[in-house]
Amino acid sequence: MQTEARKRTSERSRAGANIPNSDRNELTAGLAVGGCFRLQRALDRKGRVWQATDDMGRSHILKTGSSRLVEREFETLSALSHRNIVDATDCFNGEEGTFVVLEYLSGGDLVSLAGQAPNDWLASIADVIDALRYLQGRGMVHRDLKARNVLFDAEGIARLIDFESALPVGSQWSFGGTTPIAVTPERGDAPVSTADDVYALTCLLHEMLYGMPPGPGERKACPTGAKALAELVDTCLARPCVDGRAGLDRYAAVVELMQGMRRELQ
Repeated sequence: MQTEARKRTSERSRAGANIPNSDRNELTAGLAVGGCFRLQRALDRKGRVWQATDDMGRSHILKTGSSRLVEREFETLSALSHRNIVDATDCFNGEEGTFVVLEYLSGGDLVSLAGQAPNDWLASIADVIDALRYLQGRGMVHRDLKARNVLFDAEGIARLIDFESALPVGSQWSFGGTTPIAVTPERGDAPVSTADDVYALTCLLHEMLYGMPPGPGERKACPTGAKALAELVDTCLARPCVDGRAGLDRYAAVVELMQGMRRELQ
């Protein structure tokens, strides 16, 4: 199925590959693209991510940008299959630009739960950790983990999105496409490492616990029952781990313990 999708991508890309970006149509609601999609509404300020419907009225996400990044994201997602990672179904290049077609996730994002009681987001964090473990097993690093890149499907299952910056372990590091606050200050120009995602997870957990990312400003008191997780976050911020697998295992153990305590209290 993935091979067939790549074949369609190759065939459809030739139609618009030589059209300069400046000559491509401006994206607007109601515009038909790709032969079977109609744009409905922009989901970001830059107009790069759109909710669209196909000929059967089904919703999809269409994401555009530079051909290189869009096609790389499609190739990356086509090689992945996990319940907590967004699915990519197609990629095409036409008069309107290059697009990757993603499943539509209707349940909002993790940002809405930041700073709330841990019971509201623990299961979602466990899902994120599962997704990162899977990526580690495939030798991939997401490189842009943040609350806004964790969406929920209609059943409330957390799904990791935005893989245009993802790279294989050992690749040359570049800061393009990453969120600066989630990059360890010690990073330098060392090769891409699974520890990069663990540090970003640390920053994400700080935001979930205190409603704000690490940095200046007085944070509120540690949420009830989350002391062990808060201490681990502080430890990883002070001494970023060099072993991505060990870092994820430590977070997974604490989250599992907290979930177990929650079940005992119910």
